[in-house]
Amino acid sequence: MIMTNENVVPEIISITDAEGGPVYDGGATHSSTLNLSGTAGVNDVVDVILDGISIGSTQAKAGTWDYRLEDLSRRTTHTIQVSANGLPSLSWRVTVEAISPLILSVIDMAGRPVPDGGTTASTTLVLSGTAEVGSYVQVFVGDDRRGGTAVQDGTWSFIVTHLNMDRQHLFKAVADDLASNIWTVMVAVERGNVWIRTIKDSDGYDIPRSHYTASTKVDVIGTAAPGQLVRVFTTSGQENATVADPEGDWKVRLEGLIQQLYIVKVANSIENHDYRFRSVDQRLAIIRLARDSRGNPIPINGTTSDRSIMLTGTGAAGERLSVHNRLDLVGNPIVNILGVWELPVRDLPSGIHVFRVRGSQDFGLGTQTYYFRVS
Repeated sequence: MIMTNENVVPEIISITDAEGGPVYDGGATHSSTLNLSGTAGVNDVVDVILDGISIGSTQAKAGTWDYRLEDLSRRTTHTIQVSANGLPSLSWRVTVEAISPLILSVIDMAGRPVPDGGTTASTTLVLSGTAEVGSYVQVFVGDDRRGGTAVQDGTWSFIVTHLNMDRQHLFKAVADDLASNIWTVMVAVERGNVWIRTIKDSDGYDIPRSHYTASTKVDVIGTAAPGQLVRVFTTSGQENATVADPEGDWKVRLEGLIQQLYIVKVANSIENHDYRFRSVDQRLAIIRLARDSRGNPIPINGTTSDRSIMLTGTGAAGERLSVHNRLDLVGNPIVNILGVWELPVRDLPSGIHVFRVRGSQDFGLGTQTYYFRVS
């Protein structure tokens, strides 16, 4: 029997991405450009069929052919086939995935790079990265959306301003519901500045900024120049003074707190620097702290790799509370005779977890959240 071109079934031999990397039948790629190669009868015209539609043709000179597919739809599994002289090839199925944005660099206002996990004194940072051409990148600091930028050529930059000092910040970029890597930066206070670092309750727990405490006395702790006189005052009229020690550390106790919002300031600090908290009824259910399985504190907006954590807080002695992680009930701890409760939470998946605790009374105050990320 004499073989003619009419008897030669065309084949797709290989597919590569835009950079020349192999793409396999049934596989996936982030490249929206694919290079097809195959065989057919000598000088046959090979029709290329994408998702059942003929989109072009090429000639099999010397029995081999090539064809370039461009601008393929993302988040789509494409069926690719060729035919020659009415004979179809076997089809390939390739999924073209969306491109997740990436944060590749963070630069401070002096032009110095800030590595992931690094520290800077700059409260303004420039984030840069990559994303899919034509997408819109939204930039988040924790859960706070700071703005966005359009991606013209596959790269993007965004300036984040007014970052709080003495705090760790988690940066994230999101485009088309796809999240980037997390870039963590600590914005530190330069030594010598008069600064409130934290306020602790009577049991030594940090009171997160703008959160509640049932303590009637607290310690205001900060930094200054060694030997500097530090004046601490509240908008309710209290004023205390102390002198920073040889290391520049200082502490002032505020006592006799009543149920109200406190705004604590220090003289000679930077503009608008203050530390706010609310003193509340001791029966109000509060989350004071989260710890990992080794007992290390997990701060609000912090990160842990531990899947098992311990929540602790205060409330009305003997009351049964409800603790939720977002909408899911995770436990019903009972407040002990000292007004303290604890709750272990296990098997936490990766992601941001937002905990709330509720008791029988809210005293007209909103429920506050304690949130952090499990990596």
